[in-house]
Amino acid sequence: KKLVIPATKPGLYFLLNLNWATRWKEWVDDLSVDDPDNQEIDNRYLLCEHEKLVYDPSIFWSNPKKKHFTLVSADDWTMLIELYDGGPEIKYQVRPNSENTSQPPLCKACIEKREAMEHEQDLQFTSGTLYVIIKDNPKNKSTSRPRNAKQRKKHEISKVNSSDTIEQLKLLICEVLDIY
Repeated sequence: KKLVIPATKPGLYFLLNLNWATRWKEWVDDLSVDDPDNQEIDNRYLLCEHEKLVYDPSIFWSNPKKKHFTLVSADDWTMLIELYDGGPEIKYQVRPNSENTSQPPLCKACIEKREAMEHEQDLQFTSGTLYVIIKDNPKNKSTSRPRNAKQRKKHEISKVNSSDTIEQLKLLICEVLDIY
């Protein structure tokens, strides 16, 4: 059976550990991948030490790069729990024209703490990529201006780190663009 990822229509949904769901989907798509049959669903990391929700389901659709869970229908949750066991069960009720609710409820203090930690981690990186996009000078009438971003020249500078100084970044840009 294929999991149906719900839209924002009203109803009862359940949060499901995204890592587990991804492994399960890989197995469904390619049976040569290890069967997740021995791996029960583990949603514990979605909860804090207060046994409250540390991720806000209401922002599920707003930041796909920071997803830690997916939403599944009540029918899919029941089927998965019957097959794989695990939990804990985390409900998310989407209501028309009113505030959505989760059970267990959100832990605002732990959400703020987690978001601050994630922000700090985002600022500490190694082997990042810097893109330099060259735009035509609008004062230079002799050349035609690119009409869209695809026509602009994009240069990639790999392996930049959060510890690189502005001076180091300027030197890297000059090197890549052959500016001396």
